[in-house]
Amino acid sequence: MKYGFERLHLPRIIAIAWPENIASRRVLEKLGMKYMKTGQFFGVEMVYYEMPHEEYHQRPQSHLP
Repeated sequence: MKYGFERLHLPRIIAIAWPENIASRRVLEKLGMKYMKTGQFFGVEMVYYEMPHEEYHQRPQSHLP
C-alpha cells in the first residue's frame, strides 16, 4: 500500500478474496481495508475491500506495510 499511495499516487487500492477465505479477509481488515461489497470476478463470487488514499494517511503508522 505504501508504494501504491506514496509512489504511484493511486486514489484507492482494492483487494478481492474468496468469501470463505476468512484468514485473507482478516489480513485485509488488519491492514485497514474496509469491506465494500460481494460481487462477481470472472464469474466467481468474491468479496471486495478498499482503502481510499485519505484513509491511508489517517491510519497509525505502525500498522502500515
